[in-house]
Amino acid sequence: QPLFPPTLPSSPTRQRPQPPKRKTYSEADETPLADTSERVGPSVPITPPLPSVEDEIEIDSFRTDYHPATGKAPNIKAFEDYDDSLPPRPPRDGPYLPFRSESEFDISELIISAHLSSGQANTLLKVINKLRNDPKEVFLLTNHDDVKSLLDVAAQRHAPFQKTEVVIKYKDKDLSYPLMYRPLKDWAKHLLADPYLGSVAKFDAERLHKWNGEKWERIYTGPHTTRRMWKIQDAIPASGRPLLITIYIDKTKLSSFNNVTGYPVMARIENFPEEISNGKGFGSTELVGWLPVVEDIPAEKNKTDWANHKREVYHECLRIMFASVANDSIRGDYYNVASLIRLLYPLIYVASTDYEEQAMITLIRGVMSLKPCPKCLVSKDDLWDIGHISKLRTSQDSQKCLDKANKAKTKKDKEEILKAQGLRPVENAFWDLNFSDPHDVVTFDELHNNCHGVGGKHSIEELVRLVDAKPDSRDVHTAIGQSMVSMPSWPHLKTFHEGFLLDKYADGNHFRDILKLLIFSSQHVFGKDVTSPEFKFLCLLRAYLNMVMCETLHVHTDETIARGRGYVEAFGRVIHEYNEVLAGTVDGYRDTPPDGENIDADDEEAVEDEGEFDAQARKRIKPTQHAAQKYNYPKTHAQQHAYDDIEDKGPIIRYSTRNFEGRHRPIKELFQTTNFKNIDEQILTGTMREMITHKIREEIDSTRAALTLEMTEPMHRNQFGNVYLGAAEDIDSLAGFELTYNNDPAFKDLHGKTIRRLSDLLSRPSCPVVLKNGLAPVKAYLNDDPQIVIPYKLLKVTYESQVDWRAATDILRINPSFHHKARYDNVMIVSDEDQNKIIFAQLLFVFTVTLPAELFESPPDGEDVAVPLALVLPYKEVHNKGSKERDDALRLIRLRRMDRSEPRVVPARSIKRGAYIVPEGGLATSLVVDVVDHDMFLRLQNYYPL
Repeated sequence: QPLFPPTLPSSPTRQRPQPPKRKTYSEADETPLADTSERVGPSVPITPPLPSVEDEIEIDSFRTDYHPATGKAPNIKAFEDYDDSLPPRPPRDGPYLPFRSESEFDISELIISAHLSSGQANTLLKVINKLRNDPKEVFLLTNHDDVKSLLDVAAQRHAPFQKTEVVIKYKDKDLSYPLMYRPLKDWAKHLLADPYLGSVAKFDAERLHKWNGEKWERIYTGPHTTRRMWKIQDAIPASGRPLLITIYIDKTKLSSFNNVTGYPVMARIENFPEEISNGKGFGSTELVGWLPVVEDIPAEKNKTDWANHKREVYHECLRIMFASVANDSIRGDYYNVASLIRLLYPLIYVASTDYEEQAMITLIRGVMSLKPCPKCLVSKDDLWDIGHISKLRTSQDSQKCLDKANKAKTKKDKEEILKAQGLRPVENAFWDLNFSDPHDVVTFDELHNNCHGVGGKHSIEELVRLVDAKPDSRDVHTAIGQSMVSMPSWPHLKTFHEGFLLDKYADGNHFRDILKLLIFSSQHVFGKDVTSPEFKFLCLLRAYLNMVMCETLHVHTDETIARGRGYVEAFGRVIHEYNEVLAGTVDGYRDTPPDGENIDADDEEAVEDEGEFDAQARKRIKPTQHAAQKYNYPKTHAQQHAYDDIEDKGPIIRYSTRNFEGRHRPIKELFQTTNFKNIDEQILTGTMREMITHKIREEIDSTRAALTLEMTEPMHRNQFGNVYLGAAEDIDSLAGFELTYNNDPAFKDLHGKTIRRLSDLLSRPSCPVVLKNGLAPVKAYLNDDPQIVIPYKLLKVTYESQVDWRAATDILRINPSFHHKARYDNVMIVSDEDQNKIIFAQLLFVFTVTLPAELFESPPDGEDVAVPLALVLPYKEVHNKGSKERDDALRLIRLRRMDRSEPRVVPARSIKRGAYIVPEGGLATSLVVDVVDHDMFLRLQNYYPL
């Protein structure tokens, strides 16, 4: 279910701090979006009518305000009644068609997904034909060509790729470039016509709110809940609806061996639910184009005219790809949407790209230009100053600037006009589309701006420089490395070796995980001096983590957006403070950096395309740089635009290039199966076949699921409300386990502690079972009889996520040898005395005690009752003398584990969720990692407000 059952303990009352004041967006500020078509449709009331008796509304209820064009009144639903889950795909006859049986498709799917060569596929099919013996299964495939021909039959119903030559004049010479693409209109029509995809698509803008007991708080879950989609729907006829398209463009090396580069263009429809659009099946991201890679002519390389030529080719290719929907974006057209005819206005809603592609899309001059931001006119010297607000770019202003430049009398005058705005003398393909301002569609990208940018590359390199400047740098590197190695395992976190700081990771996931742990692995090494550059750097890293954790939430509210803007401002302030500290070192200058340190390495290609960037430009970069230039990158400045993008387009994590870059791998694998001639056509044909297999697989799986839908699976015997116990061990009694672990003080008096805990649980008014004759028979049974006690090595805890209020699960281990290492995870437990108080503890032993059915009035199903319990070793919070300022600045929650002779037996269901607690270097204390995931980040802010 999308929302968690209301039977779980409620979360504590939120007491979140208010961020610094800043003018925030309100619904009253919404104005119609500027467009190039005549405004048609009803005038839009600013705020729909609200319920008159708000004190009768249940806390956490949802209110949906529909766009006036729908004619729907606002709708209020209680928390437990609100359901935004994705309905199952309906079954159909012969879901494996055009294959003759499911077995034929299964083998074909394997051949395609594994990217087998023709020889390998033929060998496999030969063996299968020898072995098949089921007369009911039709299997007539004999070679690889049979598989490809059947998939090509299915592909005929999809928009095929077309090939054309793009001819662009350069210095009186026509240069021709091949372009392969699928017309966007044909591609979109086929997807929308699918009965299932069309039925779940959302074309109407909504304002979704949640009642917090005092006011309705707006929620941003996806495009349909954003202010931009509302504005677009305002600007089109009342009968029309926006069709939102996201595109992704990025070069990728197909092979490092022979340096072959591909230039894929991918697209998806954002009207589909995120589970589909960001998934891997039919209706998700598809390859829609293959741009030509313009190879440099040695005599022209690094010349401004050649850089402009590359962009002319780029935008002419996009113009051809957009041509089929350009007119529709202005006047609309009728599309078959799951057998319903709808008037749709297609537009490019988001361009998910890195900085280099954003520069290409918006036609700015790149990182070394006077105005290097694709979204505003900030000066190149003010990129580090996040609080510096500049005028936003618009298509209209860019067109006016180009028109003015084209009217200039000399080429030099033209160049000066464009340089002042950081623009190129090229017509932008996005100008052909309505509601597709390129400066709006380029979107903050958390992967390249954070993991590969401000955080990953720049911050880790900055820490290495700080460490290298210390006289005992070797020892410091070793201490930080050993601390990182000692970090316990945790799901979705990578492990690292001692020299991790010196590694040149290319993977953004590595950078992300390093940054999550860096404060906790290094703060004890740098000492307690709060005026040192190292401490200020850690403060900068903490401000960065706060900012990033909030930016990447999957669901945003007015509260998280206001708080997130505060985090961005705080990050900017700490950059100022860090710069001031560095300005006081080495007479105001840092040690000599490598040549071109202030060049963003990830943007090298964009810089070199500048034309002006050459060896002379490198010489102009100072060999030493003033501290104020630290973090003077476009990716630092981009943080300023993150929350505007969230309000305009929805949670930015939905549009991260991380979701697209994983699709490069199958393209590279397909490249290896080609004959290395005409690779574009072979790769595109291969990706089409893969897409067909995904669609057929979904049809088969959904049909099979629908046929078994009525067979409801009973609750597992090891499921106890919000906890599930797994990996059971041998049955024993309480006395038996005391004997087995007689050398471990934690197990001393396990028998007595368990009896006392069970007596407490069974005597509570909230106990779901009623004792027949009170506690006396229970105590007698537990004291006299050999109880049935089953220990477990796995515990799954399900809880309501603080991020999106859906069910989330932590998988915890209580295992002396998990992958050859002892693993006893830590947990967060709800206090018996105060439901709003939490206790951190380490799991030592998880078990069930089975009580006979005859002890109860009406035992469930007349069976014995198993009670899940956990033996835990609590932590207590400690505060070191003289370190409060430092701990508060770095948000360190320091714990000390109680003596092993002081464990407690607690109900397993009192465990709220897992907790990632790491050792503090070689000290006896530990630290809670609040940034391990978004739920923990928000949850700990409730208990430990900033």
